[in-house]
Amino acid sequence: MFKKIFLMILCLAFLSPQSILAEAGSIEIVEVALTRNIVDRQPANVFEPSGFCGRSEGKENLIPVIHSKTDTLVYLWTRVKAPAEETLLCTWFKAGMGWEKMGEITLAVKKSDSYRTWSSKKIVPGVHNGKWMVVISRASDPETALCKVDFEVID
Repeated sequence: MFKKIFLMILCLAFLSPQSILAEAGSIEIVEVALTRNIVDRQPANVFEPSGFCGRSEGKENLIPVIHSKTDTLVYLWTRVKAPAEETLLCTWFKAGMGWEKMGEITLAVKKSDSYRTWSSKKIVPGVHNGKWMVVISRASDPETALCKVDFEVID
């Protein structure tokens, strides 16, 4: 009995969830940043806080605030681990009467342990004020979010 338990634990140690996902060809969003610019494929002049993947409930102090009068273009920079070529969708939504789709950008991702890509959204002062979210998903499965980034636009 002890021998079976030991073998099971040993197998689980070598088959971590990350390795199982990587073998299955799963793409991973490693890092995101809401930023004012991109320089040499890196985020430049990043908003503070810079944003994160996941639910923002209870983390309101970590949501970036964009001032529409000074920041009229916002980039969502993304670092991806992709075991194969993949096409991602970056969909920008604004809160109103529900979530209104404001833009959708297709991102071609090459096989890489650290592929960097981004999309951007023009912000119009007074018009785009409010809560926003950007959803990153596979183009082949747009209903399943890989990452959701929240931010707010104010005057």
